[in-house]
Amino acid sequence: MGIAHRRACWLVAAGILVTGTGCSIAVGRVPMISTRTVTAADLVRPPMLTHTTRGRSCTWIALVVPVTPLAKLGESIDDALASTSAAALWDVRISYELMYLPFVFGRGCYVVEGRVP
Repeated sequence: MGIAHRRACWLVAAGILVTGTGCSIAVGRVPMISTRTVTAADLVRPPMLTHTTRGRSCTWIALVVPVTPLAKLGESIDDALASTSAAALWDVRISYELMYLPFVFGRGCYVVEGRVP
């Protein structure tokens, strides 16, 4: 293999990697969400929501087929709540992020971002 051929192969490989796509799709916004057991007192909006937390649940994609269990919204909520002692997330933004190299591999994730006291 000549130097020119190798260089051309590297340029093609780099071009394929650069053409990978990514996007974020807004699924929705909700005022409060939780997967934990809550009481009536937990449903009262706290006066101070000073921290933002984020959680995600992902699946890997090969070609066009998921190769790991599908992403679950409940798991992304649990992931966000795991870093806090709050019973719920407030002012929640839910999205689905997809990073994909067409017809090779990629990753799709539910992402939940909310505020906690």
